[in-house]
Amino acid sequence: MDSASRPKAAAEDSRWRRALFPNAGSARLWRLVAGVFLLVGVLALFERAWTLTADWHARRTWPVANGEIVSAKQQDDKDFSRRYGSLRGRTRYWVEYEVSFAVPAGQCRTGLIQEGPSETMPCRGIVKTRSTQSTSDAFQWLLHGYHLNQPVKVLWDPEGTSRTDIKIVDEPIWLWYNLDRLALSLTWVLGFSALYAFSHNRLAYLKSHPEE
Repeated sequence: MDSASRPKAAAEDSRWRRALFPNAGSARLWRLVAGVFLLVGVLALFERAWTLTADWHARRTWPVANGEIVSAKQQDDKDFSRRYGSLRGRTRYWVEYEVSFAVPAGQCRTGLIQEGPSETMPCRGIVKTRSTQSTSDAFQWLLHGYHLNQPVKVLWDPEGTSRTDIKIVDEPIWLWYNLDRLALSLTWVLGFSALYAFSHNRLAYLKSHPEE
């Protein structure tokens, strides 16, 4: 930027600041709004980071067992979304796998046990992909995902009490976690952090320059 254009740019920036923050009251209001939305974003980002951290820990500490895909189905919450109406949420779709794995019945914590003298994988559980509002996306996950009788490695929680306390080894992260939501939360926090800092600095400036 040459020397002639610098004063013009500074003047335009000054006019923009005066239009958005004409006085200390407006700067204080913008700072309050930015602070509230920043807090919401930080909480959402913390929840998503916690989910990723918990999964990372589980995939490195849970024991591994040989397993097999018993069934693969596309599921949805259509009945739930109809019950509460479109304003409460649209129908979401996901793929659900039933998995059997080689853990002794006495150590199975999923609550699903297939007993029999020839049963080598008596423990059963459920693994779900993340949900999506696109039925075509869910169908592609089903089409290109795990298939009936496919051997898999299963991670299981020795302290678990739910049939979903299992994971498939090397399951793609984008299939079980919505990375778009994480990116949105991060962008949200960065954007409102910038707005909070800007309004805070503008408020400090207006307090020190009452003639403005």
